[in-house]
Amino acid sequence: MNYQLSNKKQEKGQGLVEYSLTLVLVGIVVIAALMVLGPRIGCIFSNINSSLSGGTGGSCAAAAAPTGPQTFGAPYAYASLNQQDAINNYCSSHPSGTGYNIYTNGGWSMATSMPSTVSSDVFSGTGTCP
Repeated sequence: MNYQLSNKKQEKGQGLVEYSLTLVLVGIVVIAALMVLGPRIGCIFSNINSSLSGGTGGSCAAAAAPTGPQTFGAPYAYASLNQQDAINNYCSSHPSGTGYNIYTNGGWSMATSMPSTVSSDVFSGTGTCP
């Protein structure tokens, strides 16, 4: 009989320890999630607050994309009469994700990794190799 009473006390203690460990584990997961997602959540609330107060964007508004020629690595260019051919030939020798500048000059198009220094080249935009 004494054995049954002491066994029940141990089971209550075990249940309390399991419950405590579960709460600690949940707390650790919540803290880790807030550390990872905290800045994003902060930006969302900042943008909402700014919109409600008549602003154009919160402190986390996205930076504007560059509008001019960019440098995408070692000097390399490919010219063609067709803009898509210039891009295809440029990208055939570069890995996926490599950026390029597009210029036109007369009837020619050029895909290049560097800004052009030729005054008659007209910048058309940038792109990324598929």
